[in-house]
Amino acid sequence: MVHLLDLPDELLLMVIQCLDNDRPEISLNFWNLPRWCSQATKRCKRSQRVQHLHALLLVSRRFHSFVEPFFYRDLRVEEGQNAELYNTLTQNPRLLSHIKSAIINSSTFRRDGYNLLWKSPIQTLTLVKIDNLHPLEYVSQDDRAGNSSIQRLNLMRCSAEIPVLTAILRWPAALKAIHYDVTDQSRRHLPGRSSWNTGLRVPTWPCPSFVQALQSQKATLQEITMTRQFPPEAEEGPQIELCEFGSLSILRITYAFICNWGNSHDAWKSLPPNLETLEVFYDDEDWEIEFFEGWELPGFTDLDWEGAQWLRNLLDRKKTQFSKLSRITIRNPRSDPDNDLDIWPSETDEYMRPWKLPDLISKRCRDAGVELTVLVEEDPPSSIEDYDAIDIL
Repeated sequence: MVHLLDLPDELLLMVIQCLDNDRPEISLNFWNLPRWCSQATKRCKRSQRVQHLHALLLVSRRFHSFVEPFFYRDLRVEEGQNAELYNTLTQNPRLLSHIKSAIINSSTFRRDGYNLLWKSPIQTLTLVKIDNLHPLEYVSQDDRAGNSSIQRLNLMRCSAEIPVLTAILRWPAALKAIHYDVTDQSRRHLPGRSSWNTGLRVPTWPCPSFVQALQSQKATLQEITMTRQFPPEAEEGPQIELCEFGSLSILRITYAFICNWGNSHDAWKSLPPNLETLEVFYDDEDWEIEFFEGWELPGFTDLDWEGAQWLRNLLDRKKTQFSKLSRITIRNPRSDPDNDLDIWPSETDEYMRPWKLPDLISKRCRDAGVELTVLVEEDPPSSIEDYDAIDIL
């Protein structure tokens, strides 16, 4: 009887690869990624896949040499593990060549650790809790900027101002995707104006600063995700301007960053010309989706909101200015997008359900050649700490 250890190296490697590929298909909504990444740097249970690989790691030195690269391919650096990781990579530099992705709590990661990562072929880097004292400031040096292999950068719970953001974004040679999750602290030094109901100063959104910091990656950037970690009532400031990002084809964004009270009906003007997929998330459950205004729907009460008609205006210009746009997804935690409409969601899912579009909107989408999906209700509470980094990002 042939034992596992009797197999030749190439067959053993195939067995390990089969175990490594035994992953669940997980699609975590983009607005939940910051929460998951934050929790992942604090605690994260080992999945069954990781447990199987870890068991093989301890079988013998031969197995250890095969399995070890899989554990350093996707790093998840928990708080308190920084020194241990640094010492391991310093003592065994060959492990650097296996690193493809990393999730790091920036508030505790050591400066010399980033110097090590800079030498690795890392492609996806997730930094949690970036502030103005971030140790990646060294990337502003000319010999470091533009030399990293990073293609996807996730800045979660980010409170850094534009000098730090600009320095970090100069690091990759050709960035393809970025997720910018901004906190309330990032707006402390931005100009503001008085709130209409309290009279207190409300700092503006960080959209212009973010776009300015992105200039070094404008030619290669294909995907932008933008979420926020500050209260919905802080809705003051200019919308994001991406009309000069010709390579950008996917935009996932919180509603407030593309539509504000002043000119949301002109939101289409700020969108990238070659956009193919647009996902918009309404993070304020008290804000009804207002794209029904101007559609003359039965049961609709015409309230003169300035935030109206952004979807209609976008569809009107689809064929002439957004010829590649094929899919729009709108997500809202409300049970129905507008309480004045006597239309109910179709019950196909317990939590996030597709809303049945009125015929008038459906026809306009068909004429424009756009697939529109409206999803209502919040995501189910999930044990996201059970997911592996490779399964999520």
